[in-house]
Amino acid sequence: MSQLDPRLHAYRADLAAESLRGQVSAPRYAPGRPAQVVCGVADVRRRPAVSALLDTQLLCGETVTVYDEADGWAWVQNATDDYVGYVESGALGSGDSDAYSQRRRAAHIPLPRAEHKGPAPRLLEHEQPRGRGRHQGPL
Repeated sequence: MSQLDPRLHAYRADLAAESLRGQVSAPRYAPGRPAQVVCGVADVRRRPAVSALLDTQLLCGETVTVYDEADGWAWVQNATDDYVGYVESGALGSGDSDAYSQRRRAAHIPLPRAEHKGPAPRLLEHEQPRGRGRHQGPL
Protein backbone atom coordinates (compact mmCIF):
# COMPACT_ATOMS: atom_id res chain seq x y z
CA MET A 1 0.00 0.00 0.00
CA SER A 2 1.26 3.46 -0.84
CA GLN A 3 2.17 5.96 1.87
CA LEU A 4 -0.44 8.74 2.12
CA ASP A 5 0.15 12.04 3.92
CA PRO A 6 -1.54 11.66 7.34
CA ARG A 7 -2.07 15.44 7.50
CA LEU A 8 -4.40 15.17 4.48
CA HIS A 9 -5.77 11.64 4.83
CA ALA A 10 -7.65 10.47 7.93
CA TYR A 11 -5.63 7.52 9.18
CA ARG A 12 -3.51 6.73 12.21
CA ALA A 13 -2.14 3.54 13.79
CA ASP A 14 -5.45 2.49 15.41
CA LEU A 15 -8.09 4.00 13.10
CA ALA A 16 -8.73 5.12 9.54
CA ALA A 17 -11.56 6.68 7.58
CA GLU A 18 -13.86 4.12 5.98
CA SER A 19 -13.11 5.76 2.61
CA LEU A 20 -9.46 4.68 2.96
CA ARG A 21 -10.22 0.97 3.34
CA GLY A 22 -7.91 -0.88 0.93
CA GLN A 23 -5.50 2.07 0.76
CA VAL A 24 -4.23 1.98 4.36
CA SER A 25 -4.08 -0.77 6.92
CA ALA A 26 -5.84 -0.14 10.24
CA PRO A 27 -7.40 -2.33 12.95
CA ARG A 28 -10.69 -0.47 12.50
CA TYR A 29 -12.35 1.95 10.10
CA ALA A 30 -14.92 4.64 10.87
CA PRO A 31 -17.42 6.33 8.55
CA GLY A 32 -17.23 9.56 10.57
CA ARG A 33 -20.00 12.00 11.39
CA PRO A 34 -20.45 15.60 10.25
CA ALA A 35 -19.85 18.46 12.66
CA GLN A 36 -19.49 22.21 12.44
CA VAL A 37 -17.15 24.66 14.15
CA VAL A 38 -19.25 26.75 16.55
CA CYS A 39 -16.58 29.01 18.04
CA GLY A 40 -14.69 31.84 16.33
CA VAL A 41 -11.50 29.89 15.62
CA ALA A 42 -10.60 26.28 16.43
CA ASP A 43 -6.97 25.13 16.44
CA VAL A 44 -6.15 21.88 14.61
CA ARG A 45 -3.28 20.11 16.37
CA ARG A 46 -1.13 17.06 15.59
CA ARG A 47 -1.84 15.44 18.96
CA PRO A 48 -4.72 15.81 21.44
CA ALA A 49 -2.94 18.34 23.65
CA VAL A 50 -2.87 22.14 23.89
CA SER A 51 0.94 21.96 23.82
CA ALA A 52 0.96 19.99 20.53
CA LEU A 53 2.09 21.50 17.25
CA LEU A 54 -0.56 23.66 15.57
CA ASP A 55 -1.11 22.64 11.93
CA THR A 56 -3.95 24.95 10.92
CA GLN A 57 -7.11 26.62 12.17
CA LEU A 58 -10.80 26.24 11.43
CA LEU A 59 -13.19 29.17 11.27
CA CYS A 60 -16.69 29.37 12.69
CA GLY A 61 -19.14 27.56 10.42
CA GLU A 62 -16.60 25.31 8.70
CA THR A 63 -17.64 21.67 8.46
CA VAL A 64 -15.55 18.69 9.46
CA THR A 65 -15.90 14.93 9.67
CA VAL A 66 -15.34 13.56 13.19
CA TYR A 67 -13.79 10.08 13.19
CA ASP A 68 -13.04 9.73 16.90
CA GLU A 69 -13.68 11.61 20.13
CA ALA A 70 -12.10 11.04 23.54
CA ASP A 71 -10.97 13.02 26.59
CA GLY A 72 -12.28 16.36 25.29
CA TRP A 73 -10.63 16.06 21.86
CA ALA A 74 -12.07 15.16 18.47
CA TRP A 75 -10.01 13.70 15.62
CA VAL A 76 -11.37 15.43 12.51
CA GLN A 77 -10.87 16.10 8.82
CA ASN A 78 -11.73 19.52 7.42
CA ALA A 79 -14.21 19.37 4.53
CA THR A 80 -12.66 22.43 2.87
CA ASP A 81 -8.95 21.60 2.63
CA ASP A 82 -8.83 17.98 3.93
CA TYR A 83 -6.49 18.79 6.84
CA VAL A 84 -6.64 16.15 9.58
CA GLY A 85 -5.94 16.74 13.25
CA TYR A 86 -7.24 17.12 16.76
CA VAL A 87 -9.69 19.84 17.77
CA GLU A 88 -11.07 20.49 21.23
CA SER A 89 -14.53 18.90 21.32
CA GLY A 90 -16.13 22.03 22.75
CA ALA A 91 -15.35 23.89 19.51
CA LEU A 92 -17.68 21.59 17.55
CA GLY A 93 -21.44 21.32 17.25
CA SER A 94 -23.62 19.00 15.25
CA GLY A 95 -23.30 19.15 11.48
CA ASP A 96 -26.90 20.35 11.32
CA SER A 97 -26.77 23.84 9.81
CA ASP A 98 -29.97 24.76 11.70
CA ALA A 99 -28.22 24.12 15.02
CA TYR A 100 -25.34 26.32 13.86
CA SER A 101 -27.74 29.10 12.85
CA GLN A 102 -29.57 28.90 16.17
CA ARG A 103 -26.33 29.25 18.10
CA ARG A 104 -25.28 32.23 15.96
CA ARG A 105 -28.64 33.92 16.54
CA ALA A 106 -28.39 33.31 20.28
CA ALA A 107 -24.93 34.94 20.33
CA HIS A 108 -26.06 37.94 18.28
CA ILE A 109 -26.46 41.19 20.19
CA PRO A 110 -28.98 43.47 18.48
CA LEU A 111 -27.93 47.09 18.15
CA PRO A 112 -30.34 50.02 17.89
CA ARG A 113 -31.09 51.17 14.36
CA ALA A 114 -29.79 54.56 13.30
CA GLU A 115 -32.45 57.16 12.51
CA HIS A 116 -31.94 59.16 9.30
CA LYS A 117 -35.14 61.18 9.22
CA GLY A 118 -33.79 64.70 9.66
CA PRO A 119 -32.06 66.93 7.10
CA ALA A 120 -28.37 66.53 6.43
CA PRO A 121 -26.27 68.39 9.02
CA ARG A 122 -24.85 71.74 7.90
CA LEU A 123 -21.19 72.50 8.29
CA LEU A 124 -20.28 75.19 10.79
CA GLU A 125 -18.37 78.18 9.46
CA HIS A 126 -15.03 76.99 10.88
CA GLU A 127 -15.61 73.58 9.18
CA GLN A 128 -16.10 75.08 5.70
CA PRO A 129 -13.52 73.82 3.20
CA ARG A 130 -10.95 76.38 2.18
CA GLY A 131 -10.10 76.02 -1.46
CA ARG A 132 -8.27 78.04 -4.06
CA GLY A 133 -10.64 77.18 -6.89
CA ARG A 134 -13.93 78.73 -7.88
CA HIS A 135 -15.98 76.59 -5.55
CA GLN A 136 -16.19 78.25 -2.14
CA GLY A 137 -19.19 76.48 -0.62
CA PRO A 138 -19.51 73.06 1.01
CA LEU A 139 -18.66 70.08 -1.17
